[in-house]
Amino acid sequence: KSPTYVDVMSIRTGKVHHFELGPARGVHIMNTYERFNSLGQVEIVMDFPTTSNVLAERLNDHCMFDILKIPNLNNPEFMQKELSHNTTLRRFIFNLNTGTSSIKEFPNLWSPTDSLVEFPYINPDYRGVEYCYCYFQQWYFGSMSMDLLKYDV
Repeated sequence: KSPTYVDVMSIRTGKVHHFELGPARGVHIMNTYERFNSLGQVEIVMDFPTTSNVLAERLNDHCMFDILKIPNLNNPEFMQKELSHNTTLRRFIFNLNTGTSSIKEFPNLWSPTDSLVEFPYINPDYRGVEYCYCYFQQWYFGSMSMDLLKYDV
C-alpha cells in the first residue's frame, strides 16, 4: 500500500516539513492547530475522521463518493460489502522540531460502531485552537439512516 504524505509549510518562511505516514483515507478535517509539547517543541495537531481499515486490501477499489450513484444506493450488497465505511477518528501530531509524527486513535463511542461518521463541524470560534466538541453527520448504511453526533474530543 502507498504511504500518505503530509507537507507542512511555514507561511512566514516558506520552509517545508515533510512527513510520511502509513496508508490513510479521509476527506474532511475536523480541526488543526499548533501547540508546544512538554519539551517546548512546536507540534501541528490535525484531527481527522478516517476509514478505520486503512490497510484493507480493497481500500481503493471504490471512491468514497461511489455511494452517491443511484445504482449503488439501490444495491444493499454494495452498501454493506463493497463500501468501506467504518470510521475511526484520529489525531495526527507532526513535530516540526524533530520531524517525527504520531497518530492517536479516539475511541468509537457512537452506535452502531460500523457507521460512517463524516462532515465534521466545530464552533467557528475554536478553529485553529484546542477545542472540546465536534459535531458529525453519522450514516448507518444497514438501515439507511443518518443522524447528528456530538463528540467530546
